[in-house]
Amino acid sequence: MKVQAIWRERKRNILGLPWSFTVYYLTDEKLMIDTGVFNKTLEEVLLYRIIDLTIKRSFVQRIFGLGTI
Repeated sequence: MKVQAIWRERKRNILGLPWSFTVYYLTDEKLMIDTGVFNKTLEEVLLYRIIDLTIKRSFVQRIFGLGTI
């Protein structure tokens, strides 16, 4: 995912190593939380008025370019 992020971070353990497959992105317009490896979930929170949007895509849906909003 290519996003022009102001801030990007992963969950990390005590040693600073990546703890999970969750990545947080903050842009001028929204906060995004990207989770998963094979089954991906992308949650977006728009900052100009709080609207929560979740997109869930299984591995098969990603292959065929489909998803659930």
